[in-house]
Amino acid sequence: MKQNLPAAHAIIAQIQGSLLLLKVTQDLNVLESNFDLLKTIFEKVGEK
Repeated sequence: MKQNLPAAHAIIAQIQGSLLLLKVTQDLNVLESNFDLLKTIFEKVGEK
């Protein structure tokens, strides 16, 4: 059983890395959406 521990730790580290990447990607998508929304608002204000 102890032989598999390093492999298990490596798999866990890979999963954690994937989850972190997913979270960063989601955060960037939210930021991009917010930026687009702000841009639209400023364009509408500029039209008036």
